[in-house]
Amino acid sequence: MKYEKEIVEEYKKGTKSKDIIKKYSLSETDFYTLLHKYKMISKAITEKRQRGAKISNLKWGDKDVREKRIVGIEKSYTPQLRKRRSDGTKEQMVDPEQISVRRIKCGGKFLTEVGKTRREVIIEADGKCARCGKQEDRMCIHHKDCYQFHNEKENLVLLCQKCHRIIHTTINRERGRFYGNATIANYIAKAMTTMGLDLTDPNLRETPQRVARLWEEFVTPNKQRDERVKYIMSRKFPSEYNDMVMCNNVKAYGMCPHHLVPIEYTINFAYIPKKYVLGLSKIIDVIKNMCKSPKLQEDLGNDIVETFVRELECQGCICVIEGVHNCMTMRDVEARESSTTTSSVRGCFATNDKNCKGEFLSLIKK
Repeated sequence: MKYEKEIVEEYKKGTKSKDIIKKYSLSETDFYTLLHKYKMISKAITEKRQRGAKISNLKWGDKDVREKRIVGIEKSYTPQLRKRRSDGTKEQMVDPEQISVRRIKCGGKFLTEVGKTRREVIIEADGKCARCGKQEDRMCIHHKDCYQFHNEKENLVLLCQKCHRIIHTTINRERGRFYGNATIANYIAKAMTTMGLDLTDPNLRETPQRVARLWEEFVTPNKQRDERVKYIMSRKFPSEYNDMVMCNNVKAYGMCPHHLVPIEYTINFAYIPKKYVLGLSKIIDVIKNMCKSPKLQEDLGNDIVETFVRELECQGCICVIEGVHNCMTMRDVEARESSTTTSSVRGCFATNDKNCKGEFLSLIKK
C-alpha cells in the first residue's frame, strides 16, 4: 500500500483514525488491515469500541480477535469465581425474597411446579452427577423413564453430559433398532399440551407412549424395511412352474404421507414365475412390510411389483390396490363410502401375453 509508513507514523502520533482515512482516501478495511500488519491492532480496536462499533464488524482478523477475547475471559473466569457464582445461584434458588423478585420480573410465571421440582433435585444432589459423582460445568436433568413430560421428583436425576450420553446410548442399544420411541412420545406430549389437553388426566397420561408404540408398529425406517424385504425375498425356491401365482384380498395398513393417519388397503397381487417362486406366506409378509412406510398408494403398488420383478426375475407382475384413506373419509361426509383403486403392471401383464391380465381381472371379480 502507498504511504504505509506515513500512515503508521501519523497514527502513532495520535491522529484520529477517521482523519487518516479521510486524508489518504482509504477504506476502513484497508486501514485496519494495515494496523494489523504492524501489530497495532489492539489500540485500533479500543478506539473503534469507544466509537460504539462492534468487533464483529471487522471483516479481517476476526479469528485472532475472538481468540484473544476468549483467552482473556478464560483467565478472568477462575475456579474461585465459578464457585462463588455457583454458591450464589444456589442461595438464590431458596431465598424467598429473590424468588418473589424473579417471579415479578417474569410475570409471575418464573417458578412453575416443574421448575421447583428440578431445582429441588439440583440442590439435593449438591450439583454432583448421580452416576459418576463429578461436578462438571454443564449438568442436565435426566428423566429415568426417558419421557420428558413425567416431571415427578422421583423420576428426575442430575447427570453430567457424559453420563447422560452413555445412558441414552445404552438404552437405545437395548431397545433395538428403533430409537425414536421416547422422542416421539415427548413431541406428542408437547403437541397435546399446545392443544390445551391436560396430561395429568388418567385417560391421557399414557397417551403419548401409546401413540409412539402405534407409530412404531405402522412406520418402519426405510433402511430396516428394505433389509427385511431383501431377507424374505432371499428365501426363494427354484421351480419350473410358469403359470400365475395369485394372492387376493390381502389386508394391510399404512400411513398417509400427507396427514399421518391410517390407510386400510385391500391388495390383489399376482406374478408369473420364470426361475424362482416364493412361499405364499412370504408373499403376504413382503406386501405388509412394503406398506409400513408413509407413501402414496400409487408408489406403493409400483414398489411391490418392481421388488418382485427384480428379486425373483419373474416374467410379469401385477398389483391392484384398493385403499380407504381416512384423511379423506373422516373429513368429508360425502366421501365416507369412497375408496381409491390403483394398479401397477410389469412384464407380460403389461403386454397382456396369453390374456394373463384378463385372467387376473376375472379372478378378482369372483
